[in-house]
Amino acid sequence: MTPGEYKSCGRDIAILYSFAETPFGRALVLSTDRGICGIEFTDGKDSAALKKAKARWPLSTFAANPESENEISARIFEEPSAQRQPEKPRLLLRGTNFQIQVWSALLRIPEGSIVSYGDIAKAIGKPSASRAVGTALAANTIAFLIPCHRVLRASGLFKSYRWGAPRRWSMLGWEAARREGEHINASVPVGSLAKTARAS
Repeated sequence: MTPGEYKSCGRDIAILYSFAETPFGRALVLSTDRGICGIEFTDGKDSAALKKAKARWPLSTFAANPESENEISARIFEEPSAQRQPEKPRLLLRGTNFQIQVWSALLRIPEGSIVSYGDIAKAIGKPSASRAVGTALAANTIAFLIPCHRVLRASGLFKSYRWGAPRRWSMLGWEAARREGEHINASVPVGSLAKTARAS
């Protein structure tokens, strides 16, 4: 999202919403013609989740798109095969420059791997910003695709997770299984995280 669109709270952006069943529970999915802009687990509170989403995008238009439910879920959670690797869905990110940097770094963490807040801070060139990284993770509203579930404290302990610790464990276990029995890495070298994209 451009800085101007961010400042205008998404004015004139058309958002299609649907509720999809996922391996980790029912989720509200928000999408635009430029990519997915929201995935939030509803935990049985569909109306409340939609209300919060509209509050975050107060100047955007919302329209239901129930026909896309199965298609979106299949694309996000498609199993890889020897013949085909799933194509990652496009995302429309709305946040501050710092948040975009953090979220972009998360997109470069290999599936099934774990990094620390400090690793992310170093990857974006701000090694003393671990606490701010945690705040940016808490602001993430695109669950799973922006994988904040892969970031733990350096001690290995979980901080609070927006969608619940049991769901985080489920995601990590599911990803580990997809790696055909490989062990989850204790860490990923900071150098393996590619340069993050700037907000534009």
